[in-house]
Order: sequence, then structure tokens, then C-alpha cells
Amino acid sequence: MSTPAIDSAAPAPAPWPRRDQSWRQQPQHRPAVNAYARDRYQQQQAGTWAPFTHTAPVREHIEQLREAGMTSQQIAHAGAISVSTLGRLFKITRMTTVAAEAILAVQPPQPPPDPAPDPTHQLQALVADGWNLEQLAAAAGINERTAWQTVHGYTTPSPRTTAAVHALYEDLKWEDPGDQVAAVRSRLRAERQGWTATTTDTASDTQPEDDIDDVAVDRVVTGDQVPLRAGEQQAALRRLAGTHPDDEIGRRLGIATRTVLRHRTNHGLPAYGATDSNTPMQGPAR
Repeated sequence: MSTPAIDSAAPAPAPWPRRDQSWRQQPQHRPAVNAYARDRYQQQQAGTWAPFTHTAPVREHIEQLREAGMTSQQIAHAGAISVSTLGRLFKITRMTTVAAEAILAVQPPQPPPDPAPDPTHQLQALVADGWNLEQLAAAAGINERTAWQTVHGYTTPSPRTTAAVHALYEDLKWEDPGDQVAAVRSRLRAERQGWTATTTDTASDTQPEDDIDDVAVDRVVTGDQVPLRAGEQQAALRRLAGTHPDDEIGRRLGIATRTVLRHRTNHGLPAYGATDSNTPMQGPAR
């Protein structure tokens, strides 16, 4: 009795399931599908159709975004792609052009803008220096009632008032109102209110180093009288403090001796003769 032949052929593998594309026929997706088809056809006819691109430029862009402080989740969210796609492109050499363009369009976060000047704080600081509201209102070109309401925080200043007070603050913060009766009264009033003088406002005196004219500062340090801006005056004061009397520093900077004393004391700079006599004066930068 013969045995039946055994079919040794392996069974055919099951066909790979096709991805469901029925969503393309849904009304809400039809406009985007048609637009993509038209754009692809036009690029194919023009010879510019490139559905894939190299991942190297995209990788470099992602590294720049991470150096700027962005996380992978933030980059993926900004580019409207998945985090897995973002991680996978570091393992492959090419990716779809659409995804690459979406990632390359992501820009690093911009630093926050500089805070707007606070006219209330600036008027309070000028009053603490010794200026009265009548003088400040006249110099700024604003109404005395507006100045009174602003210094007490009873109103929201208009852009015009804010700009006028800020310009006045920049002009007067290095000026000395003197020791007359009105100035003393203003200082006592500010002390009762808890207002601080301009010398404590270090943020407004901060000037980028790139904006400081080192040549002008060097000339003032060596004895020339050159007009300086606020940040340059601070730089010159730091180099002159402790090596020259306050009146000589005031003469070189073009400000009152009292103003030199106020700023030097507030910033903790030494008085003349308080430094080591063997320490030479810091001359011009080489």
C-alpha cells in the first residue's frame, strides 16, 4: 500500500494589510487631499517633485533649537509632528520633505522684551533725590495734577506721559537738586512714603557693554572732559572712585559732588584715600 505524497511547499504568507485610506474620501479632508494632489502634479510636471530630503540639515536645526532651550516635545508641538518622528530622523538618512519643512520652520523662542519704564517709580525716585512735583511737571511738560496722580499710583499714565517722564528721568538722575529747603522737603516726603532714590535703581543704569564708548571713558579717566551717557558715567566712576576726591570726579564727569557721593555710596565704591596707597590708578584699557 503506497503512502500519499506529502506536499512540502510552505504556505503562502498572508498579504500585508493595507493602510486604511478611507479618510481621504471624507468631506472634511477632501479640500486638503485635492490641494496636495494638485501641488504634486504641478511639481511632477515641472520636474521639481522631491517627496524626500536628507535629514542632516534638519538634525542641525534641531540641535540649534535644543541649545536655545527648547525640548523635543516643544519642537514637535511647534512643528505639528509627533515626538517619535523627531527621534526617528536621527536614525535615518532621509525623510519626507513636508515633515522636514515643518521642522525647519520652527524658530527658537525670542527673549522677553525689556520691561516698559514705570513712570510712577521714576517720579518717586526723582522726588527722593530732592526734586519737587512742580519742578518735575514743568520739566516734563505735564499737568501737576497728572504728576501727583502718577507719583501716587492713582492713575494709569498715557503713553505720552510715560515717554515724557522717562525722558526726564534719564536727564535728571545724574543731576543734583542741591540742599535748598524745597529739596530737603522732597527728600523727607519721599522717606516718609518709602520711596527710593535714583541711585538704587540699578536696572535703569545698566547699559550693554557694546554700547559703552571705552575711548570716551578712558579720556575722562585720564583727565579730559568728554560728554558721557549714564552707563559710561558709571564705568568712569568705578575706575575713578578711591583714587580721586569726589569733587574732582564730579568735575571730570560734569556732575555735582553730592551726586558723586550718592552714587559712589550706593554702589559700595571706596572713598578717596580708602584704598591701598600702593595700588596704582587704573589707566586706559590696553
